[in-house]
Amino acid sequence: LELQNDNSSLMAFVCTAMPKGMKDLLFPSLIACLHRPDLFIAQPPSLPAVENTPPPFDCLHSSWYNRYTTKGNDAPSNIHPYELCLGNSRMNMWQMLPYHSRAMAEYGQLFNRLMEAFSDIFVWIGSMLQVHLPEAEYEALAQVAESLPGNAVSAVEPFISLVININVQMEAHWDQLTKTSA
Repeated sequence: LELQNDNSSLMAFVCTAMPKGMKDLLFPSLIACLHRPDLFIAQPPSLPAVENTPPPFDCLHSSWYNRYTTKGNDAPSNIHPYELCLGNSRMNMWQMLPYHSRAMAEYGQLFNRLMEAFSDIFVWIGSMLQVHLPEAEYEALAQVAESLPGNAVSAVEPFISLVININVQMEAHWDQLTKTSA
C-alpha cells in the first residue's frame, strides 16, 4: 500500500508481505531483547504508581549523527583534507567523525541485542524499500547511510536511526526526544 502526498511524492509505504516465520518471531524477539515482558501488559494510566516499581521503558532513539561533515566542493584537489587550513587555523578532524546518540551509549547492550535479533528483519526491510521505492528516492535515502565517514556502517541501512516506542497509548505520541516545533 502506497500513500502519496498532494504532490505525488511518497508519504508512507505499508508492506504486508513479510514471511510468516519472520513475523512470528518479532514480538518474542523484542521481549527477549528487553528482558522485561511486563512492559507489554496494558495498564490504564489512571492506576497509581506502585512503590519500588521501575519506570516503564518509554523510548529508545538510536541514531548516528554526522552534523559537521564538510563537502569540500571548492577544496583544492592536490591537498589532502587533513592538511587544509583556513587562515591560521586547521580543521578539527574529530568533529567530522560520526557519533552515536546518547541512547546508543546508555543502552548499548540493549541496542546490540536488538541489532542481533532483528538483523534479518532490517535486511528484509531494506530490500523491500529498494524494490518498491522509486529508484531516486531509495538512492537518496541510502546515500546518507552509506556516507558515514570512517567506514562506519549503519546496522539499519538504508536508515541511520532506529526508534522504539513502547507503552504509547495516545492520539499523538510525544516523548522526551521528540523535537519541539518552532
